Amino acid sequence: MPKATSFARLGDFARGVIWGLSLAGWGSRDIAKAVKKPDGARPSKDAVRDVLQDCENEGVPWAGQKKKSAAGAKRATTPAFDTAVRKLVYKYRGSAKVTVALVKKLYKAARKVSDSTIERRLGEAGISHRRVPACTSHTRLWGAG
Repeated sequence: MPKATSFARLGDFARGVIWGLSLAGWGSRDIAKAVKKPDGARPSKDAVRDVLQDCENEGVPWAGQKKKSAAGAKRATTPAFDTAVRKLVYKYRGSAKVTVALVKKLYKAARKVSDSTIERRLGEAGISHRRVPACTSHTRLWGAG
């Protein structure tokens, strides 16, 4: 029965070991046999080749260096808008309820993004958004949840 594929990633230390072994004259196959992933599996020869190519192009990534950004959709708001929302939260904290409606009322740029995006920005600024569930007459009368 074949082994299951390992999806563990090579850490910074393992990448540094791969780079060091290549500088010592080792080949990709020999390096793949000597290095282990965090789960104990061996990296493929192609994975070793990719690490060597990255190290030649971008340098050896050590702990503390900024990692590549994760995949995902591009942020819908600018850093300036995020800062403005954060300042708004601190300005009105304790005197007014900072809601999506207030943000959209005060900033025209907020009208172009969805409510959930503004909710996330408010959450990042320190306000937890609580959605009140729709209340039916049954739950109101009997208090059943």
